Amino acid sequence: MKNKLQVLVVAMVVFAFTLSMNPVVMCANVGDETVEGSFTATGELNVSVNASTLAFGSISAGSSGTGELKVTNNGDVPADVTQDQVVHNGTGSMTVGTAGGLTDNEFSVEMWSNGGTSAWDDAGADGNGVIASDLAIGATEQNYTLKVTLDDTVPGESDANGFYANITAIEHSA
Repeated sequence: MKNKLQVLVVAMVVFAFTLSMNPVVMCANVGDETVEGSFTATGELNVSVNASTLAFGSISAGSSGTGELKVTNNGDVPADVTQDQVVHNGTGSMTVGTAGGLTDNEFSVEMWSNGGTSAWDDAGADGNGVIASDLAIGATEQNYTLKVTLDDTVPGESDANGFYANITAIEHSA
């Protein structure tokens, strides 16, 4: 009996040693699982102009005057910025005409920007002059110029006139 007990103890030790070398892992198969996630993308379109009023001063008949402006991208998305069509604001008796084809008592407004329209664009005839295409984020700036040209004939000795034009910014799409 003593031998049988010794054999049994040795068998148990060998079995335990075998288990420690090759562990048996028992688990249930739970199948495939899906992980889902959701988020909201945010971005701020924030473009500003350094001056809301541009004073050209006195411009003689048949001459031009220019003014410099600066558009800044303060947002966190790239922006496309355009100059909208110029409209006479009702001050004075002159009207907005076509650049290069002015008639009596007309003035033209043109726009130039090396960041977009790299030529004089008639802002009185259309509203699609590109100030900046893909203006980068991080307070990136783009200078642009407005030019007012008067016809050779103006009403009277002095006639204060004005105009306005919005600047439009949209998120740049690649």
